Amino acid sequence: AAVAAVEQAHAAAAVAAETRAAAAVSEAREACSALAVQLAEAEAERDAAVAAVEQAHAAAAVAAETRAAAAVSEAREACSALAVQLAEAEAERDAAVAAVE
Repeated sequence: AAVAAVEQAHAAAAVAAETRAAAAVSEAREACSALAVQLAEAEAERDAAVAAVEQAHAAAAVAAETRAAAAVSEAREACSALAVQLAEAEAERDAAVAAVE
């Protein structure tokens, strides 16, 4: 009877240990699933942030290109105005030279 009682106690302990181990596995699976969801969310946030940075860089590049194009246009206009002034000054000089001769 004592041997049977010991064997029964061992069997009960083994069943309890198996039940605890199965519960631990189940909890670990649930935790892993939750972490996988968090990982996917974090990756989506990271991808959105990368896209936002790329978009901001593109917008900044477009703005810089626009400013540079405006500066080139202003420089061309200034150069044209100076060319007109130069032609006028040369004409005045030529007229002065002719008057002296």
